[in-house]
Amino acid sequence: MGQSDVRKLDLEQMNEIKTYSSQFKGDFSESIQVVYKDNSFRLKLLKITGQNEGEVFFDYDYDGECVVFRKHKTGTVDLNKVNGLEDFFTAVDTIISATVHQDYMMVR
Repeated sequence: MGQSDVRKLDLEQMNEIKTYSSQFKGDFSESIQVVYKDNSFRLKLLKITGQNEGEVFFDYDYDGECVVFRKHKTGTVDLNKVNGLEDFFTAVDTIISATVHQDYMMVR
């Protein structure tokens, strides 16, 4: 068996992610506002912080009725499990949604 290829994002892919991040933040915020009936919710930060062998790390933060304590939030996307920009943001959505859901369950 040969050694498996380690996936990394190239500069073009990183730029695509940065470009789409603003739209993603708006779309994500709108969906959370509808689901949790919280018009104050805003995903205010989504920033790629680095990558390692097959993983991309990101920071995120949000405001809304669900925020009780400020804490640094991070996530990791396994590039071996995504295939393209849409899959990448689906993985990001899943990670952030889980945290948001936990926060809403704590305050409601």
